[in-house]
Amino acid sequence: LPSVYGNQRTITIDHTKVGTSDSAGFPLLFSGTYSYLATVGNGGKVTNANGYDIVFTTDAACSTQIPWEIESYDPVAGKVNIWINVATLSHTADTLIYMCYGNPAISTSQGNAQGVWDSNFSAVYHFTNGAALGLADSTGNNNNLTNSGATAGTGQIGGAIATNGSQYANKSSASGLP
Repeated sequence: LPSVYGNQRTITIDHTKVGTSDSAGFPLLFSGTYSYLATVGNGGKVTNANGYDIVFTTDAACSTQIPWEIESYDPVAGKVNIWINVATLSHTADTLIYMCYGNPAISTSQGNAQGVWDSNFSAVYHFTNGAALGLADSTGNNNNLTNSGATAGTGQIGGAIATNGSQYANKSSASGLP
């Protein structure tokens, strides 16, 4: 483990749960509440209040980063929704990736949201955390939505759009969308 990260965990993706063929560029959702992912001040091991020192790599030495996007991070509980691009998800052997965290020198995001979503995705919306409505497109295709009275709601994984029938969020032009 390099000296810049205090902690590392192996994430094992069980090949028996993948299907009958390999997947390339697979966006994997890493989601849950993990006490070790709370900040140091909250009894965890993450040093940055935004979770910026949580990184994902292909190697146990934490040196070859892969694209990921932090959708939501709760520094008090260590609750996360993080999308990780797995280059090749094998159906014949377990796939290993590594999560490294606890680097006090990191103060800005190390992720690459646009790298998580390949050209097969025209737009990806997370709708933030249910408290504030986020309408930004994560793909880098600039297919952001415009709010017309919609409010933040709670979804199955994270945030959602709440409407009353006349409220909505839309993209003013269909350009860039199929």
